[in-house]
Amino acid sequence: MKYHFKEKHKRGPFVKAVVSLVVAAGLFAGAASSSSACACSEVYEVQPGDTLYSLGQQYGVTVEQLQNKNEMGHSTDLAVGQELLVPPGGPVHDSPASEDETSSMTEYTVEQGDTLYSIATGAGMTVNEVKEANNLGSNTIYPGQSLTLESSTGNDSSEENSSSPNDPSYDQYRVVSGDTLFSLANRFGTTVGELQDLNNKSTHHINIGERLTIPDVVTAQATMVGYSDMHTIAVEIHGEERALKLGYNNDIPFYAGEEMNITYTTGGDRPALVQATER
Repeated sequence: MKYHFKEKHKRGPFVKAVVSLVVAAGLFAGAASSSSACACSEVYEVQPGDTLYSLGQQYGVTVEQLQNKNEMGHSTDLAVGQELLVPPGGPVHDSPASEDETSSMTEYTVEQGDTLYSIATGAGMTVNEVKEANNLGSNTIYPGQSLTLESSTGNDSSEENSSSPNDPSYDQYRVVSGDTLFSLANRFGTTVGELQDLNNKSTHHINIGERLTIPDVVTAQATMVGYSDMHTIAVEIHGEERALKLGYNNDIPFYAGEEMNITYTTGGDRPALVQATER
């Protein structure tokens, strides 16, 4: 008896080619999928002069994004040689700057009498922006110190730019007879140390007529109602009457019914007026 065995079919070249293409396609798709799903961070080594602000501008991310990515909390401290994770970036602003507006980084040397508030106001920045741009952990600055500032220029006139405050959370108070740093700190709900830092003071001495930067102010449009007593005025803000504390020798040159722009604090035992100007 003869037995007939069927010969196994061998895979020809065409079959092998198809299998190879399928495998290659699968590998390519997997790599592409992995690449598109990976929003990888870049590792950057801190160089002399770097700040979180300047790196944020360079990579199109915010200071807060850099802090969060590197688990820094609210610290802006950097060390030369430190490795930072930089998240994928993009334009910091929602829309590009117009042709009429440009910004540039400049170096400013601190002079006697300067404060962070006065410098920020002159540069069109906020106090926090100046601190972030220069990696400052406090408000203390000293004559001769070099600060990096970002200045913007455009077609707006200087009068238009000065009509609104650059940093609405700060304002300046004019010292009158009887004021002390302690009494002002108590009235405005802050501390002597913070007033010293903000105003670049190493002592408690202040002068009548001197202007001091006050933190954490509220800005509002108000109507004068009148004096509740020698140290309190009543104003109307959005239809609601409020009492604002005054200093011992503060005199507000407004009569009942007159409209004014005011700044005041709410951190003390009761709201206190910082400044009132004509509206």
